[in-house]
Amino acid sequence: PTPTYTPAPTATPFILVESGYVALRTGPGPDYPLVAQLGPGIPIAIIGRNTQGTWHEVCCVNGFSVWVASS
Repeated sequence: PTPTYTPAPTATPFILVESGYVALRTGPGPDYPLVAQLGPGIPIAIIGRNTQGTWHEVCCVNGFSVWVASS
């Protein structure tokens, strides 16, 4: 019999704030409205990034994706 290959699941990258709070915005930049803050110890999945790699799109806050500065 031919062995079958079962791929391992790919890990979902996430952000985890160690201390303090980070701003979550409606778009990739400080000029977009602030919708929430992410506090320490709460993981949130990264689902995208802007072309410069300076902002990450994360999921989800109240059912919507939001953006956080990569720094």
